[in-house]
Amino acid sequence: METKEDVERSTHSAMLSFRERKRMARRRYQQGQLIDDKDRWCARWREDVILPSGSPMRKGDKLLKTGEVLRRTRKWDVIATKRECPTKRLAQRKLEEFMRRINREDYTPASTETFSAFADRWKANVMIHHKESTQLEERRLIERVLKPEFGQYLLREINAEAVQRWVSGLKFAPKTVVNRASTFKLMWKTAKTWGYVQHDPFEGLRLPTLEDSNVYQFSAEEMMAIINEAKGWYKIFFELLAKTGMRPGEAAGLRPEDLDWRVITVKQSVWRGKTQTTKTKNSVRTFVISDQLADKLRQHIAENKNERGLIFVNKIGRPINGDHFVDKVLNPILKRLGIWAKIKALGLRCGNYAFRHGNMTELSRSGVPLKTIQARVGHAPGSKVTHKHYIHAVSADDVAAAEIMEGLLRPKQEEESVQ
Repeated sequence: METKEDVERSTHSAMLSFRERKRMARRRYQQGQLIDDKDRWCARWREDVILPSGSPMRKGDKLLKTGEVLRRTRKWDVIATKRECPTKRLAQRKLEEFMRRINREDYTPASTETFSAFADRWKANVMIHHKESTQLEERRLIERVLKPEFGQYLLREINAEAVQRWVSGLKFAPKTVVNRASTFKLMWKTAKTWGYVQHDPFEGLRLPTLEDSNVYQFSAEEMMAIINEAKGWYKIFFELLAKTGMRPGEAAGLRPEDLDWRVITVKQSVWRGKTQTTKTKNSVRTFVISDQLADKLRQHIAENKNERGLIFVNKIGRPINGDHFVDKVLNPILKRLGIWAKIKALGLRCGNYAFRHGNMTELSRSGVPLKTIQARVGHAPGSKVTHKHYIHAVSADDVAAAEIMEGLLRPKQEEESVQ
């Protein structure tokens, strides 16, 4: 396995190699050779490749400043069958189309870099600038999925068919498949920028639709039942998720100063017990909650001050770990209410985000404008009015949204079964 120093040296070499390849853009024109091979037409041409440092030198090779070796190689490939091109003239046209890539002015020598080696450089130079939570998922994707599938291949050998076959073989939820393909595409964009490849295997890629998501969402009745079943500060935490549609990490990252009158300002999040920035720039937002919910939060803050400066902390005074919270708090409640059995029977996944999905669904059904819902949950830019003037910036739709969720989740006078 490469050490950090090896990766840094190889990355520096790669960037030098990129500049070398730019300077070595092809200056000569090739027509290629057409070969009649029984029932097919074949093409033969010459192509430059860059071999890793330390490769044995041959006659005609050129040693680059980076230590890599530039070699001109003879290439051969089938371009058409006799059924596709029955005459030599048609085959010649096919050859001309085939040679356009080689004869392009911006053509550069092909790299013999493997995906595995490139992935290590990408992690060391690009991934380190991402959020810690994002890095964890990217590292898992690279080491557990992408390297086993593409690691041994040269970057230039990875084509559209290979990528589509990989996507079609992923047995995950549609959103997970889309996210993994997006990360792979982001890595490929870097490879193209660094000069390792010129083609785009993601062009025309077919991805599953997100409408096929297998995530469970709570109904208003289920959210109310969960809140009633919860004890202590869990009750107010669930109520906050249900009535605002906040991401669980955003609710866990709230500070007392983020609540002013009946307005909540989201500025940070918690991931695995650590505070970090919000998911996106749009996640930094201000929205209204009901008077009843604001009073409960203020009472909780007054009775549960802590050194972390957060509204919610666990039993030992640390930020909430979302995964542990689901396993130890939410799931036992779902089992007692009988909701867990329904979720498993449907074959769906469920966690704290089920409150978020349920909130948006209920608001939409109640006629709240999509723009208002997006602003509340952080899917689109919210109001830019400063905290000092937020009262004047609160829209009637925003207030109505808060009141709708308060009405839907107000405790009932009589016991009702969860539908």
